[in-house]
Amino acid sequence: MTENLLTLAEVAATLKVSTRHLRDLATAGQIAFINVGSQKRYIMRFHPDDVAEFIRSRRVRLGRPSAARTGHQAQSNVDFMEILRLEKIRRAKK
Repeated sequence: MTENLLTLAEVAATLKVSTRHLRDLATAGQIAFINVGSQKRYIMRFHPDDVAEFIRSRRVRLGRPSAARTGHQAQSNVDFMEILRLEKIRRAKK
């Protein structure tokens, strides 16, 4: 089981952050780790599933909620389709 664990440096490289920042995230409880050291000195190892969960938890989508999540047709889609229709009419008149 321990052969699957990732080191602090490996996870930091994957996340493209410094090892110090990753250590701060881990000690703040934002990403799970396994302590293979003593109580006084943490030697951190990370399970790949915990790293994947951290990445999923940090995923951000800006903008309006999608139609699938709200159960309604998104207003921005209607506006976009209307713009396309009007643009088509404008081009036909030229």
